[in-house]
Amino acid sequence: MVYIWQDMIYPTLTLWSTCGRTYGKGYHEWDGVVCLGHQENEEKADPANFWNFFYSILLTLMILVAIKTRLIDVGDGDSDIERSLRKLAQESLMLMKTRKYKYDMSGDICAICLDQFSRKQKLRVLPCSHEFHTKCVDPWLVKNRTCPLCKLNIVETLHGGFLGN
Repeated sequence: MVYIWQDMIYPTLTLWSTCGRTYGKGYHEWDGVVCLGHQENEEKADPANFWNFFYSILLTLMILVAIKTRLIDVGDGDSDIERSLRKLAQESLMLMKTRKYKYDMSGDICAICLDQFSRKQKLRVLPCSHEFHTKCVDPWLVKNRTCPLCKLNIVETLHGGFLGN
């Protein structure tokens, strides 16, 4: 509100917290009840609301962790069949030959890490005759059980094809 009195502008301020209070007469004051807004709740916040909010957040976090843990368990594929196939792949690694690389003018490279073979590096020779660094190909073979280049299944090849497709 703005009052204009004798060519002067006087802004006024209404205090909402004065709702229901009376004012006595004084300089530029009036006697009456001011009720322009709602009355403020002078009580403190209910502690039960805080705990309801806290436990709701806690429960939500626990559900999210449970869902994520369940998805990781399913995504791992650690079934009995998968464990057996990994064991067979590790046994297959022991059946495959390894050799030390001897310097060759051809500049052979490992198709996995794309580094050139160095003298005396240990190479894994797969049944399909492809060669890779043992540190590169062994984890691949345990997980995928196939040659990274030609996709030959090493478990079926080395264990007589008893797995069936």
